Amino acid sequence: MTAPDNSSTTRLLHDLDAADRELSQPQRSRAAATLERILATEAETAAPTVVPDRTRRRRPRALLLAGGVVAAAVTAAVGVPLLTGGTEAFASWSATPVSLDGAERTTALEACLVLHSGDEGELAIDPRARGSVLLAEARGGWNYIVFTVAGSSGRELQGSCLVPDDLVSDPRPGEGGFFGSLGGAEETAGSQPAPDVVREDTNGAGSVGDEWFVYAEGRAGTDVTGIEVTTPGGVQVEASVENGHWAVWWPAGDDSPNNPDLRDAPTYEVTLRDGTVTHEIGALK
Repeated sequence: MTAPDNSSTTRLLHDLDAADRELSQPQRSRAAATLERILATEAETAAPTVVPDRTRRRRPRALLLAGGVVAAAVTAAVGVPLLTGGTEAFASWSATPVSLDGAERTTALEACLVLHSGDEGELAIDPRARGSVLLAEARGGWNYIVFTVAGSSGRELQGSCLVPDDLVSDPRPGEGGFFGSLGGAEETAGSQPAPDVVREDTNGAGSVGDEWFVYAEGRAGTDVTGIEVTTPGGVQVEASVENGHWAVWWPAGDDSPNNPDLRDAPTYEVTLRDGTVTHEIGALK
């Protein structure tokens, strides 16, 4: 597929947008980067595929990554199951996450490591490694895990998974069926930010059939107690904050050219330990 001229497309999107608002420079930069990723992505047909002894699955479009992990990241985005039907893949999603603790946390990590075990080369996971959870949450029938684990090369790796409940309970090595990233921890995580700073290290989008989602994750200073995200579509979403890391994701609808969730940047409200609220968020350099 040949991408259209970006400047012409940008003008077209502005013509379609009835809103009259000024974006900050960070918002403009992120919106431009999001548009570039979507235009550069070759569309795939969401054709059904059958996996023996498993639920019927459809192939989603690839997970798109941006930010500090682009060069080192790999993604797996094959055959995510439909949860409740062709138009309700994210019907169980909640704007407020539930922290995974105890056995649920361990099970989610183990599933994520199994699903990532098909990676090879520098990103191969040491099969003897147990891994450590940096952040683990659930939103309805979906689980988001950020973790570190030793690589077979001796390098520490950091990765994430967005995985449905059925794969958490029954993962299979290299099967796919999840969205995830994996890269060298030194490139992925960056340094710990100042106590009152929130930094976005990566963001991206992916889809189950025609249903898109957007995600972002990064680091949070020790004084950060909460992050609330307002999506371009106007939905308020609570991010998970844990162990100096944060993550958030939300359903984004279809990929129509006037979909604000795939075109524009969200805004952030950061709450600090002393009650101070800021709207500043940095980016991994």
